[in-house]
Amino acid sequence: MRPARSAAAVPAVPAVPAGVDADARPPDPRVQRSRRAVLAAALELMVERGVFATTIDAVSERSGVAKTTIYRQWPNRDALLADAWVAIPPPELPVPTGDLDADLLAVAAAINHRLSNPPMSVLLPDLLAATERDPALVDLHDRLVRARRRPLLELVAAAVADGRLPSVTDAELLVSLILGPLLYRRLVVQQVVPEGLVEQVVATALGAARAGLVPPPTAITAG
Repeated sequence: MRPARSAAAVPAVPAVPAGVDADARPPDPRVQRSRRAVLAAALELMVERGVFATTIDAVSERSGVAKTTIYRQWPNRDALLADAWVAIPPPELPVPTGDLDADLLAVAAAINHRLSNPPMSVLLPDLLAATERDPALVDLHDRLVRARRRPLLELVAAAVADGRLPSVTDAELLVSLILGPLLYRRLVVQQVVPEGLVEQVVATALGAARAGLVPPPTAITAG
């Protein structure tokens, strides 16, 4: 069953936009307060009502911040939603140990835990559905996917570079082989992914890579 919507799982949001140097100039406390209120309201509404129902009007009503103030910080709804999504902190990842199997499993398990619990367990299916209907959200979806895949890609790329994996290994494909079954089970079948399955998926994907069975698609075509 799909998780019930709840505002209780909404994380705290930063007062300074992502990518902005907080020390560049003294922050205006009023701007900080209104920004936090608006982003928190946007996240609450997305969790409770879904992406499509999260309008500037609804955010203004929920946050108590005037629409004119909101539009001074965000040019449109999509920009606001993008910042609200970015405000959700990424999963906490352990420091890499150099043991590829253990490191990939740790990252995959952290991603799986995030997918299985609010707010992401509620928000991600909505974003996927909204992306199909609203092309303006495609860029947001792509940025979020790249950010969440990056830790796995960095581990695999390092392993290919230092010879722990065959040089023919396609890092993007290997990461897809790890995340694909987890996302399918969680988002399509809508079942909880047990830790044992995460371990099995990582071990199977790495076994295929070490056997040279995860080459770039061009190599498969050429062969």
